[in-house]
Amino acid sequence: ASLLSLGHTVLLSDADVAWLRSPAGFFSPTVAPPGVTGADLLVTSDCIFDFMRPDRVFKDEYGQLRGVLMAEFNTGVLLVRPTAGGKAFVTRWKNAISNSTERRMNDQS
Repeated sequence: ASLLSLGHTVLLSDADVAWLRSPAGFFSPTVAPPGVTGADLLVTSDCIFDFMRPDRVFKDEYGQLRGVLMAEFNTGVLLVRPTAGGKAFVTRWKNAISNSTERRMNDQS
């Protein structure tokens, strides 16, 4: 939240993500696909698992539902822009995690 308040766009990636070149161009207004440049938040999802695991139960142990439209986001790669929406998302996410009483919270969301 501090970096966002200073006006910085924040890109986070898991330690097991390998960047073969800088991803900066993907987020550039002249190169990025429509919808990417104006988004407050860009995040990967776990929807790929539907194709890799056809035997997957409808709802897993974390409550994640099958299907592209039902997939939870996955914080393996997360970009947050210093917009009102980006800042609001981070604040709500931080509060949800801080105030959670779940014993086994999904570490990806």
